[in-house]
Amino acid sequence: MVIKNGERVSPKIGGTTMNNDSKTTSKLKEQIAKFSDSLSVNMKKPGQKFVRQIIFGIQASKDVKLSNIGRSLKEEIALIKTENRLARNLSKTDLTKELSTALLKRAGKRVGKETVLSLDLSDIRKEYAKSMEHLALVRDGSTGEVHSPGYWLCSVFGAEVKGEELIPLYQELYSQKADEFESENAQIIKAIEAVGESTAHQGIWTIDRGGDRGKLYEYLFAKGLDFCIRLNSKRDIVLKDRTENVLKAAQKCECKKEIPITINREGQEEKKTVFAGSEIVRLPSNQGKPLKMVVIKGFGEEPLMIITSLLDKQAEEILEIYLT
Repeated sequence: MVIKNGERVSPKIGGTTMNNDSKTTSKLKEQIAKFSDSLSVNMKKPGQKFVRQIIFGIQASKDVKLSNIGRSLKEEIALIKTENRLARNLSKTDLTKELSTALLKRAGKRVGKETVLSLDLSDIRKEYAKSMEHLALVRDGSTGEVHSPGYWLCSVFGAEVKGEELIPLYQELYSQKADEFESENAQIIKAIEAVGESTAHQGIWTIDRGGDRGKLYEYLFAKGLDFCIRLNSKRDIVLKDRTENVLKAAQKCECKKEIPITINREGQEEKKTVFAGSEIVRLPSNQGKPLKMVVIKGFGEEPLMIITSLLDKQAEEILEIYLT
């Protein structure tokens, strides 16, 4: 404490008093404990404690290194002992399945018929790693450019078109060099099946160009799932009983509907007006299934093309779903 004008004053740290800082930390720990305990409810007490400390440590340190996680726990023992304990717990078992199942059970209740289910394929690059297991080359899905050793990442988040919250539903790290790896299609379908079991197969699956693949369409059709997928410009479609390249078809599509949009890129807002139109199309592999192709011009150099099972929605609604 500091004495000022005869009164005790708490020293300020980062613009707040130590007392307020302590209250914030305590509240954060309480919230994390409640969340982590719901994920680890079927684990023994040491396991529950480990999950709680790891989640808190990552949030508090904004890092995944055990030394920094251990430092944020502020235990009254040597830091190396905290690190060793965390390392032992990490090496005991893979918690992925148990924690992922619990998270899905908790978060799946928040998914409704109109919830956007965004499936994203990305990667984690480990440019300097030499001995990590199953390291494989990762590449840019848009350009095909091969980058560096690393792992693939399949993630699913839920969001409402008019909402602000993200609902984390699924995430899995995988490598094509692992023994259990089958194919990228299998990984995507695995994610959709896992989420579907906890959401009563509700929601609208929304995927970028990486989702424009025949095997995935076959699965979505078979399960009767709604989707909005951005089309690859090399894709062929059937339009008015004629097969043609989707980009050529999109360039001929009349787009008369003006839509003002605001794009937020890393905090920078950009306003523009785009023009929308649509056509009823079919895929050559499944000509019996009518779909809607929504064409957006003015978004980029080439038209933005989205194929969807939602025949009753207007072009601007489909664009909103995709941008969400």
